Amino acid sequence: DATKERISRQEAKYRYITINFLTDLFNGKITNISGTPDNCGVDVRFTAVTSSGIETYDVEVKERNKSQTLMKRFPTAELKKAKYNSMCSAHTNNKLIYIQYINEVAYIYDMDKLNWEQVKLEDWNIKYTQYDDTSNIKTTPTYFIPYSQSLNRINVSKYYKDYANNQQDKN
Repeated sequence: DATKERISRQEAKYRYITINFLTDLFNGKITNISGTPDNCGVDVRFTAVTSSGIETYDVEVKERNKSQTLMKRFPTAELKKAKYNSMCSAHTNNKLIYIQYINEVAYIYDMDKLNWEQVKLEDWNIKYTQYDDTSNIKTTPTYFIPYSQSLNRINVSKYYKDYANNQQDKN
């Protein structure tokens, strides 16, 4: 089915971009990094040597297309409550990271370090399947995490270009 194929391509794109930019960000401190199976609940898992020792991170990735006007009007990263619950229940021993790409900038959130008093939980009307233009709108409980809580904001346009070039090389 065309929708599943498009979703699979998008997931592969995010995994590629995330693996490459995290590898550069951690500057040789990652000992293992890979994409996860589609039904895993997160997109990327990596192990890194940090000041606290060796730690494993589970990373969920989403891309949102927002104009600068929308970003100012709604200065939050959206994370569906069901997705967050899935991240927590399946990955209790690993550190949880949420990355939201907006206009080729990665907003990185350490879920353990969020100030949850600043995070709003509200119903959000969103397409049931993000990459399906015919998808119905569904009301979904969603966390709205302020951009100000991101640990880092990194321009990842280089990795988007690398991905596009990699795809051209395959054709």
